Amino acid sequence: LRDAHDVYRRWGAVAKADALEAEFPDIAPSGPSHHSTTATISSTWHTPMGGGGLDLASVLKASQAISTEVGLPNLLRRLVATLMESAGADRAVLLLDRAGELYVEAEGRADGAQFVPLGVPLDGGANLATTVVQYVARTGTPVVIDDALTSAEVSRDPHVLDQKPRSLLCQPIFGAGHLRGVVYLENSLAPGVFTAQRSELIGLLSGQIATSIDHARFYANLEERVAERTARLEAQNRFIRRVFGRYMSDDIVDAVLESEQAMALGGERRTVTVMFADIRGFTAHCERLTAEQVVQMLNVYLSSIMGVVRRWQGTVENIIADGVLILFGAPVWREDDPDRAVACAIDMQRAMDGVNAQNADLGLPGLSIGIGIHTGDVVVGNIGTMERAKYSV
Repeated sequence: LRDAHDVYRRWGAVAKADALEAEFPDIAPSGPSHHSTTATISSTWHTPMGGGGLDLASVLKASQAISTEVGLPNLLRRLVATLMESAGADRAVLLLDRAGELYVEAEGRADGAQFVPLGVPLDGGANLATTVVQYVARTGTPVVIDDALTSAEVSRDPHVLDQKPRSLLCQPIFGAGHLRGVVYLENSLAPGVFTAQRSELIGLLSGQIATSIDHARFYANLEERVAERTARLEAQNRFIRRVFGRYMSDDIVDAVLESEQAMALGGERRTVTVMFADIRGFTAHCERLTAEQVVQMLNVYLSSIMGVVRRWQGTVENIIADGVLILFGAPVWREDDPDRAVACAIDMQRAMDGVNAQNADLGLPGLSIGIGIHTGDVVVGNIGTMERAKYSV
C-alpha cells in the first residue's frame, strides 16, 4: 500500500493518494504532504524544475519506443503516443520547424485518434493555444500551466476559451543548437497534471525526439534519392533495350546485357552465318528522287525487314544506306543458325510485296532486293575503345 501510495503521488494522482490516506492513515508519510506542496504552485506560467523522483525506467522505456522507428510517419505516431503515455496527457501535438515556421505535423488523443501527417501552419488554424507555443518558440523556454482556465496569461486564448483545457505543457525541441520543433500537451480533465517529474521526463525526451526526427528525415531523403536513381537507371535500361531491340531479338538483348563480357574489347573466333542484303538499282533510284524521298523509301524498307530479322533471331550488325549486314550465331550461337538465315532471307523476299504496296501509296518506286548468305569462321567482338566501340565481325 505504501508503494502504491508513493507511485500515485509521483504520478500526480493526488485524489487517489488522498483516498488511500483516508482509508489507511498509517501509510501517510510524515511531514508535509506532496499535495500541500503542489497546492502552493502558481496556476500561471512556470518553468518546470527537476523533482528528484524521476522514474529512470520510464525514461528508458520512452526513449526506446522513440528510437526504434525509422520511417517518419510511423515515428510521428509513436512520438505522440509516447508523449501522452509519459506525461499523462489526453492530447499531444508535435510541431516541427519548416524554414523558420512551425507546422503541426502530428496529433494524438487519448481516445486513440491520431492524425499523421497534418502539415498545418501554426498561424493557419492550428487547434492549440498558440500564445503558449509562440512564447516557447521565441524564448526557447519550456512552460507548464497548471490551470489554463484561471491563468491570467492564457485564459483569454481563443483555444482555451473554446476547448477549455486545464493542464498545459509546452516543451521546445532543440537539435544542434537550433529549434527543431515544439511539443504541446494538454489534459482537459484536471489541473496540475504535469508535475515536475513529468515535465522533466518530457525535457529529457526532447533531445531524443530531435535526433530521431533527423534520422527519419535522413532516411526518407535517402530513400527518395535511391528511388530517383533507380527510376533513372530503369529508364536508361529501357532506352538501351529499345535501341538494341532495333537490331536484334529480345532474347539476344537479354543475353548481351546480362553478360559480364558484353562490353569487353577484343574478339573470339567462332563459326557464324553472315547475311548481306541490299536494294537492286539503289543508286539509280537515288538519282531520280529527292533526299527526303530516299530517306522515306529506306525507312519503309528497313522497318519491314527489321521485323523479319527479329522474328528469326538475327542480329543487325550494320546498316550502310540500303545495305544491311545480319549475323546468325553472334552474339548468341545456335545450332540451327544457317537454317534460320535461309528462312529469314525467304521471308524478307516475301515481305517486299508489302513494302512495294506502301511505296505505291507514297508515290515511290517498287523495289527488289538481293541477298547473299555465307557460313564460315570469323573473329567477332567489340572493336574500338572503351568510350566508343562497335560489336562487329
